[in-house]
Amino acid sequence: MRTPVSGEVHVTYWQLYVESGPGGAVPGVADAFAGQTVGLCGAAVPGALHLTTGLHSGRVGFTVEIHDEPPALDPVWEDVVEVSFRPVSGRTHLEQWAGTASWPLDLAMTDHRVRYCARGMDAGRDLDTRSDEDPQVDSYLLQFWPAPPAPDRVIRQTSRSAARDHEYARRLPPPPTPEERAETERLAREAEERAAEERRLHREAWQWGGRLPSEELRALGVHTWSLLRFDPDLVHTLGAATAGTRRGVALLAARRACETAGLTNVPWVAEALTAAEEGAPLPPPFHYSTLMA
Repeated sequence: MRTPVSGEVHVTYWQLYVESGPGGAVPGVADAFAGQTVGLCGAAVPGALHLTTGLHSGRVGFTVEIHDEPPALDPVWEDVVEVSFRPVSGRTHLEQWAGTASWPLDLAMTDHRVRYCARGMDAGRDLDTRSDEDPQVDSYLLQFWPAPPAPDRVIRQTSRSAARDHEYARRLPPPPTPEERAETERLAREAEERAAEERRLHREAWQWGGRLPSEELRALGVHTWSLLRFDPDLVHTLGAATAGTRRGVALLAARRACETAGLTNVPWVAEALTAAEEGAPLPPPFHYSTLMA
């Protein structure tokens, strides 16, 4: 037998946990006890245990034992339950609330039977919060041994607190099946993907003046940005126009720009405008596209 934990541990909100998941997440109360016939030790979420105490806040006596075979049940324990448990990784810890402290249990990744024993639960509930000056009023024993999965069981019930916890667990609906859980996760992924795509499209529409661009405009990218800032509607109108229409608008814009700048009387500029309008090769220095970049 190994005893990885022995002494006192601090509980908060009547809770301690055993967790073996890679993320260290612990289940909520309803998920942990869903579908069980016993309270005190919730094992409905694979790879985790939710342990209930009588004391709300403070230090309780707590021991963890790892056995090779079922241990004898000591009559000193007033409330006793058994559940099945299988670690989902090679890292299994006893944890305090919010991960404020933890103790490695070094459990093998195989099926285990778990016996959770309690003494003084009603006294712990009555005290509620234990200060450093208060004597210990409730204590617990958590035992593991290799065993195939089996239904959860109430081995012994004495306290009012345990009775209420058992009744709470029995009122909960059963947990989802692996198939139902996988479907829920799939739907959640799809919803997140849709939300991400909606966010992307919303941002793209904002970048393009309030509407989504055509594929042709999208391919032009940065080449449209200066005109987008000036007139987004014009950009989208041009994007929907024929190639001939866009060429005509470009030629008109080039001539009007040169007229406004007083360049139409410059011979080499005038020649370039005329050549462009006639579809002829552009004269120097416009004949090399690299010179115009």
